[in-house]
Amino acid sequence: MSEAAQAAIEFKKQGNDFLRARQFKEAVDAYSKGINACTEPEIQGPILGNRSQAYRRLGDIDSALDDANQAVKILPSYARGHLRKAYALREMKKWKECQEVVENALEMGLEFKDSDEKNLKILLNKSLQYQQQKKVREKLQFIMGKLAGKWNGAVPPELGGGSQELDFKSETKVVLTVPARQMEATLKLDVSKEPMWLDITIPIPTGPGQAVEHMMPHLFEFNEDYTQLHLMGPPDQGLQPGVPLRRPDYIDKSSKSYVKMSRGPATATEEEKVVLQTVEELKGQSEEKKMTVYCQMMTKKLRDAVAQTGFKFEEPQPHWPDNEIKEKYTSMLKMSQYIFLLEKHFGQKLCTDVANMMKAGPPGFTSPELKKAIEDLREIMIAAGMYKEPAPGVAPGGPPAPANQPTAPEVSPGNNYGANVTGNKQDKKVVSAPRPVTGMNAVSLVFFGAIAATAVMGIAYYLIGGSSRKSTKKK
Repeated sequence: MSEAAQAAIEFKKQGNDFLRARQFKEAVDAYSKGINACTEPEIQGPILGNRSQAYRRLGDIDSALDDANQAVKILPSYARGHLRKAYALREMKKWKECQEVVENALEMGLEFKDSDEKNLKILLNKSLQYQQQKKVREKLQFIMGKLAGKWNGAVPPELGGGSQELDFKSETKVVLTVPARQMEATLKLDVSKEPMWLDITIPIPTGPGQAVEHMMPHLFEFNEDYTQLHLMGPPDQGLQPGVPLRRPDYIDKSSKSYVKMSRGPATATEEEKVVLQTVEELKGQSEEKKMTVYCQMMTKKLRDAVAQTGFKFEEPQPHWPDNEIKEKYTSMLKMSQYIFLLEKHFGQKLCTDVANMMKAGPPGFTSPELKKAIEDLREIMIAAGMYKEPAPGVAPGGPPAPANQPTAPEVSPGNNYGANVTGNKQDKKVVSAPRPVTGMNAVSLVFFGAIAATAVMGIAYYLIGGSSRKSTKKK
């Protein structure tokens, strides 16, 4: 062995000592002296490989890759040099190149020392894994680009007609607008599947002030030009909030669990157009005038429903025939839709102010027109089972009823209306614990709790692709 080679090996040993002591800069200096001392490939190649490792530990990945490249160039049989190169490419997140280096090294039949071969295989698996993740991430970004924004679909006639809407805000957030309800939901996508997976999680009320997170698994796909979205919800089954649902196996466009949506916002129904026109005509008017018109519109809707169908908010009883249960829920749902439209366009604050006036009585400065409108609305809401008078002898705004007596429901004809009504109907013995839905043959709805809240939340599930199984009730 030449003196130059011996000197280079000595510098290499010094560099190794520094490397083990985590003195990486000193290791680089020692290896550099060894590289300069001898240019023989069998000597210089391994020293270049060791300096590559020292550079990598210092965070100088470019220099680490340069040394590894030079090492395998002058000494292709140097197995550890290929490992050093793969490590540098890994740090750069160049997974495709890392994969090629590892596969090439393994195919060359090189003699590996210690655990080098095992480490190469680990790198290979990681590079393949990260490449797959990169493809999925790129596909997710592409799909979100196509999915972002508003999509609308038709609401079945038996549910009041009109449109429903999904507004995809991000990879984790979607806003649902369905008859009688608008809510923000959690979104989770898995575009690595075929068809792709789309999971929507919404809070389902299970009692006054109580809710559980309920995840609804879907399949989805686009048409060729990405102008239509095909959603397939869980297959027919009994449903209960918080209980996992089975994901469908394929998209069946003939199923009640299937929904076709088109790009763009939902179209206003004729009923909503009337509300919009009324609100537009009230611009510039006083708040009292707006409240008066709001009460009058709500009163007329309720009076018509009571006069024509005997409408009343009440929980269907278990012994009722399925068709009566369906009609009851459908009628309550349609009324909830109208309540939601009024709150949506008149504003939640105005609706809350009216509700407070109904409970406490109009303030002294209220106009006679508004006072009469509030009294008329209270009267028809009592007839429709939507409001309960204070206990005898207690004026509006007076002391609360005793703890063992049922209290009047909170009146808030809007997003929280259903929960407020059901949460206080103690005399109806509404239980907070949800029960599975097995009825509703013709209209697949998911109802939890009772009355308006159940209808409002149930329709949210059905409309984005869900179904309850046929009744198992004995005839």
